[in-house]
Amino acid sequence: NTDARTALQARVSWSRNAPVGQSVLPETSALDFTISGERRVSAFLTLGMRGQYASNDSPVGTGLAVRSFRLTASQRLRDDWRAELEAGMEQQVDETPGGGHDAGPVRFSGRGVFCYEPERTSLCLNADLRSMMSGLGLRREFAVGLQARRQVSERGSLAFDASYRRAPLREVSGNADVLVAGASYEHRLGRRFRLIGGVDYLRRNQPASGAIGAIAGRIGISFRENWR
Repeated sequence: NTDARTALQARVSWSRNAPVGQSVLPETSALDFTISGERRVSAFLTLGMRGQYASNDSPVGTGLAVRSFRLTASQRLRDDWRAELEAGMEQQVDETPGGGHDAGPVRFSGRGVFCYEPERTSLCLNADLRSMMSGLGLRREFAVGLQARRQVSERGSLAFDASYRRAPLREVSGNADVLVAGASYEHRLGRRFRLIGGVDYLRRNQPASGAIGAIAGRIGISFRENWR
């Protein structure tokens, strides 16, 4: 049962990246399932938990999946300031057809967010350590990022985000360094549906291929439902 202080959320997403005429990222598809719950324990503090399962299909990591569990906390600091902290454990699993479904070691994962949120605007800094799905396959990455969002109308908002990610490579010694920057527009069609369009710039630098960059466009519709 839930009440005004408690919220439950489930999210399922499938994505496919099929670059044309470039070699920055191979063709990749990913499935992500997340379930979370949170409870507001005071006017300023919210506590919760989140479970996630994600898998991918990629030439550089077919059959790999990750399952994770985190405890979460969100604290309103002053009028326009907010901080979030997530900490938990994750485990990578080899689900290659015909394989032994071998599970890797259980590792720490965590995330920190610090936001300034005046009226109609949000500006956030974050740092994250976790396994992520990408064109590089399933990689344990450390990432830092900046997100800015501005509501420009009753139904529309503009967003900008930039992140730097570093992931160790299994195939060769060294790390893959990835820089991603993007801008997007989101238009609310109703209570549950949103239309999203944007453009991203990706730059990857790794020992085998050096630095390679690409620009990608995206458009889609999101569905959101909260149970309270």
